[in-house]
Amino acid sequence: MKFIKALVVLTVTGVSNLGLATVATARPYNVQCTSTGQFCDRTVQVNFTSDGPGTEYGVVVKAPATHCSDVSYLVFDSQGRLIGSTDFLAPSRVYNYLSLGRNVPRGSQSIFIGAIGRNGGCNQGQLTSWGVEVTVSPVPQ
Repeated sequence: MKFIKALVVLTVTGVSNLGLATVATARPYNVQCTSTGQFCDRTVQVNFTSDGPGTEYGVVVKAPATHCSDVSYLVFDSQGRLIGSTDFLAPSRVYNYLSLGRNVPRGSQSIFIGAIGRNGGCNQGQLTSWGVEVTVSPVPQ
């Protein structure tokens, strides 16, 4: 799996129930796939700061309005293990939320977002590019 290393991540700081947590919001961007087929070989990195075990973190994913076909997003931990995936999202649709759980270690953390396409719209059997908006934040209790 190849990772995009030049991702610019914007962060907003917010207060969670246990302390200071970073809410990481990636600005909209476009990923160019170099693979063939529906599984894109490129991912994006999203960084956030965790309060540590006990605070549940969730990922909200939005497909940009510029998409011309449905995409399912894959969320991986920093070791490349799949945490979960979204349903196929049409343009401008939001997936609320995919849980990262309550056992996220304290401090700086990263997740990676990948994508799978499916036939329809402009996708005729190959996902050539995709975009995403991602927010990682503590889940309100």
